[in-house]
Amino acid sequence: MVSSFILPAVPPLLVAALLVARALADRWRLAVRTSWLVWAVFALLISGRFWFRHFRLAEVDSGERTYIESASWLESHAPANAVVVTKQTSGALFYYTKFPLIRWDALSSAQFEQIAAACAEAGRPVYASLYRYKSRRKAPFASI
Repeated sequence: MVSSFILPAVPPLLVAALLVARALADRWRLAVRTSWLVWAVFALLISGRFWFRHFRLAEVDSGERTYIESASWLESHAPANAVVVTKQTSGALFYYTKFPLIRWDALSSAQFEQIAAACAEAGRPVYASLYRYKSRRKAPFASI
């Protein structure tokens, strides 16, 4: 989700906007009234509440926990020589596990079949760590 990358920048952007407003008021010699500041703070609080609800920030902890749980499950259930096919969980699996990872979104069906055949020949089981993901492209191994 693109918005999750923007979200940490929102508070500094708000502070920067207020600093720019203050600098412009000083440059143009405008008197900043206390009532204007009260309304600005009120607007920031209301917009903050909107963004909090829009991005479902109250749900972030439970949603992000699943990445660690996926890595933990693979560590305890998959053999050490397993190869993991993934997409969304690739960052967590890279950080928390030692498994070789394959991003399925970077493969065609033919490429995946070659990799799966090579893994089978080498005696390396292939596991998939998948999420429900709204993507038009199907995983190349969905029919296996």
